[in-house]
Amino acid sequence: MPHVRTLAVIQARMGSTRLPGKVLKRLAGDTVLGHVIGRVRAAPGIDGVVVATTSAAEDDPIVAVAEERGAGVSRGPAEDVLARYAMAFGQHGGDIGVRVTADCPCLDPTLLATALDAFRSADPPADYLSNTLTRSFPRGYDFEIFGVRALLEAAAEAQDAYCREHVTPFLYRHPERFRLREFRREDPAGTAGWRLTLDTAEDWRVLEYLFARLAPVNPLFSLGDVERLLTAEPHVLTWNQGVRQKEV
Repeated sequence: MPHVRTLAVIQARMGSTRLPGKVLKRLAGDTVLGHVIGRVRAAPGIDGVVVATTSAAEDDPIVAVAEERGAGVSRGPAEDVLARYAMAFGQHGGDIGVRVTADCPCLDPTLLATALDAFRSADPPADYLSNTLTRSFPRGYDFEIFGVRALLEAAAEAQDAYCREHVTPFLYRHPERFRLREFRREDPAGTAGWRLTLDTAEDWRVLEYLFARLAPVNPLFSLGDVERLLTAEPHVLTWNQGVRQKEV
């Protein structure tokens, strides 16, 4: 069987309405973006990592961090993120694509690798798999996996602004056309309600605490490590429990 190249594309930009420059904030000796690149690269089955940012000069520092960490770079429109993804695959190749956002520094490489295995072994073959269609993991562990051919079809056909900005809705809004799969688990402890992504100062407080406690022991600490810590210290979760997720 010929090798199927898997390319992970991390979308990142400096503009953020609630926490500007969040992806380049320093966290446990690295930038948030640097942690995301490192964790994605650590997932078995990922053949390449590209950071998709905008053509704006304000995003030049993102390019510098990506290149410093050995990731590829693709630059495109600010609001048409779907076009940015299409450009990234056009420039860097790939048969299977992985979408990750740069505000998820806790992303678990083992979890992503398991999902990739599920995508590759799906019968009949899948066009799209994610752990977000039904949420059973905390926010901050989100990923989407898709056939690049399917995403390029979406990029060529999607018209409305929501689909262009959020990359994959054209795929999961057309289940009659694309084969969709969910990656989910039992969640008896209700951890899917936890917020471990970065969008506000309250989120930053939680992430700083997690990295201070866990990264010195294992820089690539797992979701299990986080769950054990926060189950023992649930007060940490109150720090950002009032933050409402922006619509995605």
